[in-house]
Amino acid sequence: EALTALGYQTTVDDSRMKEALNVFFQDFIDSLELRPNAESFLKQTAEKCRLGLISNFTYAPVVYSSLRKLGISDFFNVIVVSEENGYRKPHQKIFQDTLQQLHVEANEAVYIGDSPKEDIKGALQARIMTFFVSSQFYTTTDLRNSGQNPHFTAANLNQISQYLTKILN
Repeated sequence: EALTALGYQTTVDDSRMKEALNVFFQDFIDSLELRPNAESFLKQTAEKCRLGLISNFTYAPVVYSSLRKLGISDFFNVIVVSEENGYRKPHQKIFQDTLQQLHVEANEAVYIGDSPKEDIKGALQARIMTFFVSSQFYTTTDLRNSGQNPHFTAANLNQISQYLTKILN
């Protein structure tokens, strides 16, 4: 969009654009680190449940590369990226599409997210049980200020894991 605004003719299918985006985002991908216990949490949960990931990223290859770099892509049965889906969280359509691809109903799903206005609001609108987990980006103060009321609030993945263990057994 920026290049088009400057008078350059480009398209999303232009291989030069894709190469430039891949170079641009490489430092971001290289900087990623998993939360403590994330890999074991995903492994244990994937053994008992179908897992989906919803991302609002605007360039889907970055999501796939990031998951591969972190070594967690194989845990997910479904990965839905807004660029490909056409909807962004909190729009409930992206949640509904993910549920459909996972072959589960909203009342059978749990959504874990850190963004009150995107994750929690969207999942609640889609009638999915929600877990808010604070992150470097959003705190429980942000959650309170947002006015969103998730079903559960957790400080870390261990707390969510303990709860899920209770309801899955």
